[in-house]
Amino acid sequence: MKSIKKQIITYYFIYLSLIYIPTSIFTLNNKESNINSIRNEFTNRNSKSTQPDYVLASYNMKSNVSNYNVNNIHSIENLDVNCQDGILQGFRLIRTGYMGSQAQYEFSCRNMGLAGVESYTGKTQALDPRFYQPPNLLFNQTVKCKPGYALQGFKLMNNGPPYSKVFYQFKCVRLNLLNCRETYTSHVPTGNPFNLNSFFQIGFLVKRGQVITQFKYHFGWSIFLRVPVSVYIYSYCDLSKNPFKKVPVSKVVKSIKQNKKRTQQEGNRFCSTKCIPDLLSKGKKCWKNGVKHCNTCQYKDRRFIMDHKEEEAICKYACNAIKNSNNCEYYTFTNDKKKLLDPKVLNKYGVKLFKK
Repeated sequence: MKSIKKQIITYYFIYLSLIYIPTSIFTLNNKESNINSIRNEFTNRNSKSTQPDYVLASYNMKSNVSNYNVNNIHSIENLDVNCQDGILQGFRLIRTGYMGSQAQYEFSCRNMGLAGVESYTGKTQALDPRFYQPPNLLFNQTVKCKPGYALQGFKLMNNGPPYSKVFYQFKCVRLNLLNCRETYTSHVPTGNPFNLNSFFQIGFLVKRGQVITQFKYHFGWSIFLRVPVSVYIYSYCDLSKNPFKKVPVSKVVKSIKQNKKRTQQEGNRFCSTKCIPDLLSKGKKCWKNGVKHCNTCQYKDRRFIMDHKEEEAICKYACNAIKNSNNCEYYTFTNDKKKLLDPKVLNKYGVKLFKK
C-alpha cells in the first residue's frame, strides 16, 4: 500500500513539473536578439519587472581558485575576475578549500549585453616582488579606467622570469556615466599588515545602477581603533538612463570636478565653524598656491572637549591652518597619503574624503 502511495505522489510531482516548465526554455534566440533584449532593460527603467537600481548588488560570480601562500604574492595571481558582457559591481577575496588552503574571488556582475561596445585593456606598473612585501606591491597599484569608461574585470599577473614583476591587467568599457565620486570601505583590522591575510577581510559592492571606475588597496594606522587597518579606496559612477549612448568625455570630467568642489566646500564649512588653529602644535607644510607653513587645528570649545572627541579628531586630522591665519581649512591628504578617519564619523558631520 505504501509503495502505491509513493508512486502516486511521484507521478503527481512529475505532472506539476511538466505543467510549470517555462516555455522560454524551449525557445532559442540568436545572440543578437539576446543582447538587444538585455539592453532594453536599461532603456525601459520604469518597467515593474526590473529590479530597482538603488538596491545593493550581490555576489553572483566566482573566479578560478589557486593554492594560497600567506607570504607569496604569486599565490593570488591569475584569479580571473571577468564579467564578459556585463559590468563589475564589487568583489572580495576569500579563502576556500581544506583549512583555507586556496584563494578565490567572489564578485558581482550585471549583464548588460556589452558585446561590440567600445572597450580597451590596461595595465598597472609592474613591480618587483624582491623589493616589496606582498601588501606593499598592491598598495602601489591603482586600477583606473579612463573618464567615461567602467571596469569590466581584472586579474593580477606577472611578466615572467627572471624577476616575475607583478601588475594588474584590467578591462574597461565605454558607457554613459554620471555623478562620479570617490569613497572607501570600512576600516578592517589586519593583524599583521605585512602578509596577504589582510586582503581576505575587505571587499565592497555598489548599487545595481552604479559601476566601478577605479580601485586601490590601502593600509595604515587607524586613529580610532589604534591598530593597523586595511581599506579599498574606490571610485564609482551612476549609469545614465541610456548608458549605451556616447557622451563627450569632457562631461564626465566636469562631473568629477563638480563633486570635488562640493566636497571641499562641505569640509571647509566644518573646519571654519568647528575648529581653531592649534598654535602649540608642531608646524608642517601644506599646499595652497604653493607650499605654505601651517599648523593643525583643534575643536574650538576646549571646555567641553571630552564631549566632542569625534569633532576633535576631525579637526586634528582633516583641518589645517596656514601660519598666521585664524581660519582652519579642509585638507584630505598629507604627503600623498589619505588620512584614515572613520567614514561613519565623517558622514555624521557631513564631511567626506575626496582626492584633491
